[in-house]
Amino acid sequence: MELNKLDKLIREVKLMLSKDDTPEMVRLLYDLEEAPYSYKKQYETLDGIQLAAFDHALWQRIAAFPKLVEKGDKAAAAMREFKMNWSAREKVEKLTIYFGQIQVAPTFQESQTVEKADIKGLPEIVGKAINEVQGSIHGGQILCDQIPIQIFSLNDKQKWVTCNNRGYTAHCKAKVRPMRIIPVRPKPDDLNRLRDTATVPGEVKLADGTISPLKYASETLPRAEERKRTLPSLEMLITSSGEILDVVKVPKEWN
Repeated sequence: MELNKLDKLIREVKLMLSKDDTPEMVRLLYDLEEAPYSYKKQYETLDGIQLAAFDHALWQRIAAFPKLVEKGDKAAAAMREFKMNWSAREKVEKLTIYFGQIQVAPTFQESQTVEKADIKGLPEIVGKAINEVQGSIHGGQILCDQIPIQIFSLNDKQKWVTCNNRGYTAHCKAKVRPMRIIPVRPKPDDLNRLRDTATVPGEVKLADGTISPLKYASETLPRAEERKRTLPSLEMLITSSGEILDVVKVPKEWN
C-alpha cells in the first residue's frame, strides 16, 4: 500500500487501542510501526513484491481476528467496522511459503526469537520442543499471530522462503496457518543455507562442504517425499544426532 494508506492504517489501529487494548491490535501496531522489522521502518528498503506480500499478510491477519461478542458497545462496533473496512481491500496473490533449511533441531533456540528483540506478544518458546509448541498452537494457547515468521523472496513472487524454520515447522505440524508474516530482505546466512543438500536416508551436505550421516530413527516414521533434497522445500526434517525424528510438510491447502 502507499505510505499515506499505511499511516492511515496505523492511525486507525491507535484509535482502536484508545477504546479497547485488544492484544491482537497491540501486536499489529507493534509490527506496523515499532518492531525492528516493522512495515513502516522497512518501507523504503522493500521492493514492490515485498510490499505487496506485506499487504497480503496484513489483510489475512486482520480478517483472522477473533469474532467479537455482540456486546453493542462502541469499542466492539468500531472493531467490527475496522475489520470489515481493511479486510475487504483488494488482495494480492497468495503467499506460498517454503522452508529454508534441510533440517531443524527438535527444540527452539534463542535465535528463533527474531533478532533477540523484546517482541511484543511473543510467547515463551526458547528451550521448548517443537512438539510442545505445536500442541500449544493447535490448542489455542499460542495464537496464530504471536510467533513472527519472517520470509524473503527468491526472484519469484510465488516462492517465499522462511527465515524462522522452527516456528514455521510448529505451525505446519499444528496445521494452523501463521498470521504474523513479516517480509524482509534475506541475510547472507539465509541464502547460504539454501545451498545445503541431502539424500534421505543417506547424508546431509552443507554449503561449507561438511557431510554428516542421516537416517530414520524408526521404521514407523513418515517418509520424506523427496529422497534427493534441495532447497527451498515444502518438507522439513526434524533431526537429532543424525537421526530423523519426524517429517513435517506444509499443508497442501496453504499452497
